[in-house]
Amino acid sequence: MSNGQERPWDPRLAPLLKRTAEIRDLNAALAVLGWDQQVYMPSGAAAGRAAQLETLTVIVHEKSTDPVYGALIREAAAMEFEPDSDEAALIRRLERDFRKKQAVPAELAGRIARQCGETQSAWEAAYAASDFRLCAESLKKLLALEREYADCFPEAGSRYNAMLDDYEEGLTTATLDVIIPPLKQGLETLLAEIMAKPAPEDSFLYRDYDTDAQLAFCRRLTEAMGFDYTHGRLDLSTHPFTTDFGLDDVRITTRVRRREPANCIFSCIHECGHAMYQQGIARKYAGTPLSDGASLAFHESQSRFWENILGRSPEFWRNFYPDLVRTFPANLRDVPLDAFLKAVNRVRPSFIRTESDEVTYNLHIILRVELERALIDDRIAVDDLPGIWNDAFERSFGIRPANDREGVLQDVHWYSGGVGYFPTYMLGNLIGATLKERFFADGLPETPRDALDLLRDRVYRFGAKYAPSDFLRRLTGSSVPDVAPFLRYLREKHLGEVK
Repeated sequence: MSNGQERPWDPRLAPLLKRTAEIRDLNAALAVLGWDQQVYMPSGAAAGRAAQLETLTVIVHEKSTDPVYGALIREAAAMEFEPDSDEAALIRRLERDFRKKQAVPAELAGRIARQCGETQSAWEAAYAASDFRLCAESLKKLLALEREYADCFPEAGSRYNAMLDDYEEGLTTATLDVIIPPLKQGLETLLAEIMAKPAPEDSFLYRDYDTDAQLAFCRRLTEAMGFDYTHGRLDLSTHPFTTDFGLDDVRITTRVRRREPANCIFSCIHECGHAMYQQGIARKYAGTPLSDGASLAFHESQSRFWENILGRSPEFWRNFYPDLVRTFPANLRDVPLDAFLKAVNRVRPSFIRTESDEVTYNLHIILRVELERALIDDRIAVDDLPGIWNDAFERSFGIRPANDREGVLQDVHWYSGGVGYFPTYMLGNLIGATLKERFFADGLPETPRDALDLLRDRVYRFGAKYAPSDFLRRLTGSSVPDVAPFLRYLREKHLGEVK
């Protein structure tokens, strides 16, 4: 499976590549504004930032649907290239992107961008106050625009299908309906078996840990994992995320709490998995749509692989636990590595998705998928969402959120225009476990750099050259994510069952 990165682009594509790079640069500027909105922007700047996002989004949309640009794409499509060449992959991606952009009026794209900015700011205020009512009206406006957007793609068969395809090419509700039932049943059965066993001691994870020391440790940790700080940053945000402004500038964020150091540590490992994927993409692809990951699910497969499969393993922590103990001797000097590993792998139902264990995590995702499908289909009202969320959560987890921050406000996705995004997390878990069976069947590497080298060679360097289903088939033999490897991995790890 060659990506041809040693060979330069066909010179006939030079005019098209120039146009493509301009669009990527404008999108990078939008990403900078979005990153700043979540990291440094003062709260009073929300309205102005929403207007800036709208302005730039309209410009990007107009450039992305310019007839001259479309003609360049058609000219390139008429050229003869090997089916597996970079050129053929680029043209396939550009044709898809152009077709989807053309279906959406520029004015609608601008209104969505503005409303996303306004709704996200409203969510931040609501989250701080733990009061969904502070952002409910803004969310209603955004969802109405999202439905209007989805209606631009009648060929998708449903609004939700149209939104899924934006985040995971080719994903449909039919695929989800095949994956979710056996996954949910398998996880619920596994959870019951685990909860019947004695829980490990983990009180030492909730002592006082200096926040500056946490951040300093996480910087050393992520740098040792392979994150290149000459082309990246680590900052703080309400909701941890990764973004990039090109292959030379990839940024991660985390959050830090004095009595929850695992929150900061594993958020950093998770986001570092995303970031190293971006930093590992072939340099040739810079300035083109191929400089993304294969898909959001593939991206999530890497962040979850690093966070859970490798990041909670003995192999990983034999490298880093001595430094963590030196950083927090009062809390950890009497805690052996084995006890630490049992604590950070503890399984128990909890309210916050990003802090949940790897067994219950996908149950969080399934709940969100079911609710957002109902929202987009107008089967539930926004005003009723907190109560519906709490009822559904209690049915799934046996515990009920005490407030909106623990419930419907905990994720920013719906409030930033991300309906259809959540399934990619679930698929990422499945893909990550499948790649573990394929690449590390004989055991995990003793150092994270060994894992990184292998993943760069087999996954990262290809960027978005292949459609996600095609890439999955090339890597695993199947074009549909498989539930079985994930459940095998969990049962072996948490119940000691041998595959």
